[in-house]
Amino acid sequence: MQLFETVKIKKNSVKVFGGSEGIVLESVGLRIVFPVKPNAPCRIERGEGRASSLPDDPSAMADLQEIGEEWRAKDRRRIRAEWGTGCFSADEQGLWKHPLTSEAAKSFRCGVCGHSFKGKNVAANMWHCPDPECGGAPSSLLAV
Repeated sequence: MQLFETVKIKKNSVKVFGGSEGIVLESVGLRIVFPVKPNAPCRIERGEGRASSLPDDPSAMADLQEIGEEWRAKDRRRIRAEWGTGCFSADEQGLWKHPLTSEAAKSFRCGVCGHSFKGKNVAANMWHCPDPECGGAPSSLLAV
């Protein structure tokens, strides 16, 4: 994971990281993950430590949420720039290009849940499985 910045929230130092999980905010006793997948909610993991109570404070949680969402949006913009616009719009034949395999298709099947989805739905979900119950990453989507 790459450290992006350290911020202060209610006297707690919170480090903001980016990596394969998405954006991660960490402090002593607290870890909040903001996944890259747009329809995935943030995950709060509490441990022992003084920062573990931050989610109980509405203003602190609002600050953490704002920071996490801001960095998640930056991360998505970076990914879109790296993958190129061709992965986020169909070509003249209505085919969508997978950002990792370059396979082009109108639909893609998730190797995790087995469901098939239209290319536009997969692209809109940053090439993660659109099923909110599934954790399928871009590498698990196959052209049909």
